[in-house]
Amino acid sequence: MNVVEKLVHSTGRRKAVYADFDKKFVKFPSCLRRKVIAETIGHLASHESRLEKWQANPKGKEPALQSRCNSFPVFYKDNMLVWRENGKGKLKRYNGSDWIWFTVPFEPITREKRFPLKEGWKRQNPMLVQKDKRWRLPFPFERKVTLQKKNLAQPVLSVDLGLTTTAVCSAILPDGTVTHREFMTYGGEKDRLEGIVGRIAVKSAQTSLIPEGEKFCNGQWRIVRNRTEEIAHQCSAHLVALTVLYKCQSIVLSNRGN
Repeated sequence: MNVVEKLVHSTGRRKAVYADFDKKFVKFPSCLRRKVIAETIGHLASHESRLEKWQANPKGKEPALQSRCNSFPVFYKDNMLVWRENGKGKLKRYNGSDWIWFTVPFEPITREKRFPLKEGWKRQNPMLVQKDKRWRLPFPFERKVTLQKKNLAQPVLSVDLGLTTTAVCSAILPDGTVTHREFMTYGGEKDRLEGIVGRIAVKSAQTSLIPEGEKFCNGQWRIVRNRTEEIAHQCSAHLVALTVLYKCQSIVLSNRGN
């Protein structure tokens, strides 16, 4: 990251090789610049990894490098955000010519009551996120906790995430005995979801050209997102219920990244 920053950012002691960056992004905050560089390095490394796997086993289309990764900025404390009081804060934003501080009113943070500072909760740096045509600035909270020692006499809930089946979960004792196994399919919800996706596919085949800036089937895609999220909530709630029912000490999920 330091090497790339020296290439694009000039200081009093050095001149950047690509000086156009500072001209196009005047007074760009250093924390955002470094985040952009770090995200770019990770994005390129991911593309190279996918490309190497495809070259070793060339099936399907060659992976293409996507120039847009739709990353959202983090407002770092003191550099980009100054918290004044509950309900107000100062954000550093670009007004078209310069980066200046704006006082922004927030909705009352009810989570301050859920995460009191006296219990060790600390407010972390928020991330600016766009959702449903609205911009939000959620504040995460963090607290250090001491994990309990594992009880080898209690079972664990093993969860295997699938494609055709949402999940297969099993309550397993330490000696390997399976006391409960369950297939979670959510067939009705998936049938309705596939029906909506099918209608979108039909409209896509009938549409030859979509005007630039116009969202295609925006309402249907919103329903797809909401139904998908609802299935995820139902699945996670049922897993927690099974954990309590069979007195499991932990939930073990399959790593889909491998």
